[in-house]
Amino acid sequence: MDKKKKTFYAKGTGKGYKRAWGGSKEIKLNSLSKYKNDFFVATVTVQVGKQMWYRGKIGGKTVWIHMDDLTAINEKSTNKLGHIKKKQCRYL
Repeated sequence: MDKKKKTFYAKGTGKGYKRAWGGSKEIKLNSLSKYKNDFFVATVTVQVGKQMWYRGKIGGKTVWIHMDDLTAINEKSTNKLGHIKKKQCRYL
Protein backbone atom coordinates (compact mmCIF):
# COMPACT_ATOMS: atom_id res chain seq x y z
CA MET A 1 0.00 0.00 0.00
CA ASP A 2 1.25 3.46 -0.95
CA LYS A 3 -0.24 6.69 0.42
CA LYS A 4 1.64 9.12 -1.86
CA LYS A 5 -0.66 11.42 -3.81
CA LYS A 6 -0.66 10.80 -7.55
CA THR A 7 -2.59 12.74 -10.17
CA PHE A 8 -4.15 11.17 -13.24
CA TYR A 9 -6.59 12.00 -16.01
CA ALA A 10 -9.68 9.82 -16.17
CA LYS A 11 -9.93 8.08 -19.56
CA GLY A 12 -13.71 7.98 -19.34
CA THR A 13 -13.74 4.19 -19.35
CA GLY A 14 -14.50 1.72 -16.62
CA LYS A 15 -16.31 2.08 -13.31
CA GLY A 16 -15.67 3.34 -9.79
CA TYR A 17 -15.70 0.70 -7.04
CA LYS A 18 -16.03 0.54 -3.25
CA ARG A 19 -13.03 -1.84 -3.11
CA ALA A 20 -9.83 -2.14 -5.10
CA TRP A 21 -10.75 -5.53 -6.54
CA GLY A 22 -14.39 -4.53 -6.97
CA GLY A 23 -16.97 -6.85 -8.39
CA SER A 24 -20.46 -6.13 -9.67
CA LYS A 25 -21.82 -5.70 -6.12
CA GLU A 26 -19.07 -3.18 -5.30
CA ILE A 27 -19.85 -0.56 -8.00
CA LYS A 28 -20.24 3.05 -6.77
CA LEU A 29 -20.07 4.77 -10.18
CA ASN A 30 -21.49 2.68 -13.00
CA SER A 31 -19.67 4.64 -15.70
CA LEU A 32 -16.76 7.06 -15.72
CA SER A 33 -17.61 8.33 -19.23
CA LYS A 34 -18.78 11.78 -18.08
CA TYR A 35 -15.48 12.29 -16.23
CA LYS A 36 -13.28 11.84 -19.31
CA ASN A 37 -10.14 14.03 -19.02
CA ASP A 38 -11.06 15.13 -15.48
CA PHE A 39 -8.36 15.04 -12.84
CA PHE A 40 -8.27 12.12 -10.44
CA VAL A 41 -6.03 12.57 -7.41
CA ALA A 42 -5.23 9.18 -5.91
CA THR A 43 -4.54 9.20 -2.17
CA VAL A 44 -4.01 5.43 -1.85
CA THR A 45 -2.47 2.93 -4.27
CA VAL A 46 -2.64 -0.84 -3.87
CA GLN A 47 -1.40 -3.69 -5.98
CA VAL A 48 -3.74 -6.64 -6.43
CA GLY A 49 -1.80 -9.37 -8.24
CA LYS A 50 -0.15 -7.55 -11.15
CA GLN A 51 -2.83 -4.85 -11.30
CA MET A 52 -2.69 -1.41 -9.67
CA TRP A 53 -5.77 0.22 -8.14
CA TYR A 54 -6.06 3.85 -7.06
CA ARG A 55 -8.42 5.39 -4.49
CA GLY A 56 -9.46 9.01 -4.77
CA LYS A 57 -12.41 11.33 -5.40
CA ILE A 58 -14.25 11.85 -8.65
CA GLY A 59 -17.81 12.99 -9.13
CA GLY A 60 -17.97 13.83 -5.43
CA LYS A 61 -17.48 10.18 -4.48
CA THR A 62 -14.48 8.35 -3.10
CA VAL A 63 -13.88 5.37 -5.37
CA TRP A 64 -11.28 2.84 -6.46
CA ILE A 65 -10.33 3.00 -10.15
CA HIS A 66 -8.32 0.39 -12.05
CA MET A 67 -5.04 1.47 -13.66
CA ASP A 68 -6.36 0.80 -17.18
CA ASP A 69 -8.97 3.54 -16.74
CA LEU A 70 -6.46 6.29 -15.86
CA THR A 71 -3.70 8.15 -17.68
CA ALA A 72 -0.72 9.31 -15.65
CA ILE A 73 0.22 12.98 -15.81
CA ASN A 74 3.81 13.31 -16.93
CA GLU A 75 6.23 16.26 -16.91
CA LYS A 76 5.16 17.34 -20.39
CA SER A 77 1.70 18.00 -18.94
CA THR A 78 3.00 20.73 -16.64
CA ASN A 79 4.39 24.20 -17.20
CA LYS A 80 7.70 25.53 -15.81
CA LEU A 81 6.12 26.16 -12.40
CA GLY A 82 4.74 22.63 -12.22
CA HIS A 83 1.14 23.65 -12.79
CA ILE A 84 -0.96 21.22 -14.78
CA LYS A 85 -1.77 22.41 -18.32
CA LYS A 86 -5.18 20.90 -18.87
CA LYS A 87 -8.76 22.03 -18.66
CA GLN A 88 -9.85 22.68 -15.12
CA CYS A 89 -11.36 19.70 -13.39
CA ARG A 90 -15.01 19.76 -12.40
CA TYR A 91 -14.42 17.58 -9.34
CA LEU A 92 -11.50 16.83 -7.06
